[in-house]
Amino acid sequence: MKIAYISTLRSASWGGSEELWHQSAEQASLLGHDLAIFVYDWAEEPRKIVDLRKKGALVYKRRRGRPIMARVLEKIVVKLAGKKPLWLNPYRLLLQYDPDMIIVTDGSTYYTADDPDLSLILLQYFKGKYTIVSQANTDYHLPADRPHAILLFEAAYKVFFVSEHNRQLAFHQLAHRFPNAELIQNPVLLRSFERKPLPSLDGTIHCAVVGRYAISDKGQDILISMLDDDQWRKANIQFHLYGKGNDEAYLRQLITFYGLEDKVTIEGFQEEKSSIWDKCHCLLMCSHTEGTPLSLIEAMVVGRVCIVTRVGGNEEWIEDGQNGFLVDGPTRRLFSAKLKEAIARLDDWEALGKAAHQTAMKKMDPNPGRTLIERICRTA
Repeated sequence: MKIAYISTLRSASWGGSEELWHQSAEQASLLGHDLAIFVYDWAEEPRKIVDLRKKGALVYKRRRGRPIMARVLEKIVVKLAGKKPLWLNPYRLLLQYDPDMIIVTDGSTYYTADDPDLSLILLQYFKGKYTIVSQANTDYHLPADRPHAILLFEAAYKVFFVSEHNRQLAFHQLAHRFPNAELIQNPVLLRSFERKPLPSLDGTIHCAVVGRYAISDKGQDILISMLDDDQWRKANIQFHLYGKGNDEAYLRQLITFYGLEDKVTIEGFQEEKSSIWDKCHCLLMCSHTEGTPLSLIEAMVVGRVCIVTRVGGNEEWIEDGQNGFLVDGPTRRLFSAKLKEAIARLDDWEALGKAAHQTAMKKMDPNPGRTLIERICRTA
């Protein structure tokens, strides 16, 4: 089978949303399928794409932006022709590759539906031969054209969501249920699934804030501002921000603005995730939107207390007070109150971490990339 993978990620060269399609592509390669990867062009090619290329995958790149004269020329051509010619479509090489199945990864549910170039190609040439993987959904990202989004999803072979919350929210937003909507998990990027003992408390609670530096999604700025309060300034607590992203400079400025250099550290991206949990006692996530975050499942697997907002799939994994803590919304007041509640139960953190580990091991798919490719190839 010829399989084309399309990533719609354009805010960074790589992110958590890419891990599932990459693991799926590796499994497909092992099974002998031919692969083509369609991604945006970046100055530095991500290592995992380089590895797939070495294994024989074709890699097609498209521009993230075009010079103004090219856009002006396109408008003139479209006006004269009455429609956009195929040769101007950045996804036209899909026709040249002619895949048996296309797997599109959307960072948010309606990225493909809102992309007229991609959705036109899929609907016109590949009905029933494409699968969409939605990595996140949120109340404030609505489809630009509901009937078009419904048409796109109905014509797909399958539409996967990474949480039941995201799937039900899509049904609500579209006022329509499509029977090909299914659930899939993201891969856990740990070398070992063993629980790690809680680090000894040296008088300071070390909190890991793991996620892309993108405050509109992840809300790290709220956690920083929360510390600008006497109760937290005086507390023996430290925040360690792990990740990378466009808002790193702003987060550094915010730390300086509040004078919190002794309380918050920008740690950057950590390739070896388990090392985070050699130091940190808990995970904090003040997200505005999520699918089901990789960092949550990873923290649960290693047996850490997770204090996270009630968004996306978080409450499908965390039972408040039983194996972690759920914050009702991404606000300074609500998160502060829940963190105080969690710290008041500090003596229970070892037991809560064990419960989190047990939940994760019971629910977790150890190889969702293989699951994805098997569910597509079984009847396609």
